[in-house]
Amino acid sequence: MMRTRYALLALLVLPGVALAQRGGGGGGGGRDRGTNAKTDRAEMDKEFAPPMKLSRGDLEDIVPAKVLLDKKKDLKLTDDQQKQLKDQVGKVKETNTPLYAAFDSLRIVVRPKSNPTDEDQVRSTIAREELLSVVRTIRSNYDASAKDAVALLDDSQKTTAAGILEKLTKDAESMISDRLNGGRPMRAGARP
Repeated sequence: MMRTRYALLALLVLPGVALAQRGGGGGGGGRDRGTNAKTDRAEMDKEFAPPMKLSRGDLEDIVPAKVLLDKKKDLKLTDDQQKQLKDQVGKVKETNTPLYAAFDSLRIVVRPKSNPTDEDQVRSTIAREELLSVVRTIRSNYDASAKDAVALLDDSQKTTAAGILEKLTKDAESMISDRLNGGRPMRAGARP
């Protein structure tokens, strides 16, 4: 069942990714966009606003061990604890590398087109659902890694860390919800 799902997703997503990578995708009307990929992307963003503002960097910034490292003074982390947390950040990023790549690819596919066909709309809808699933999996991996990060702390540090991680969870939920919806607050009852 899972293989079938990924095969279907690949059939729907890969043509859009390939088209985006080679610079196709319509909307240009024969206009020369130049050869600079950043300029092309900026022009596309002006012409067709991305459906969301959430980026891979946003997700990488909410790794619990990274956030605890950023609060090393508040936590009074020892050099050894800092080293262990840095190692954990590396492991979490390594574990999530395929998910980050999938997120980047799906983010391209859900970008709106100027004159979408029915196939484009179906592809975008399926890709958006898959993207949400990828984000949930990344967050689940982060939650599991938070327990490992807290285990590296002594009892006096754990209380402070609990407050930091609780705030991280609330802030991450809010940020993801807002940015998945293009920077606009989601409707009440909408699923992030």
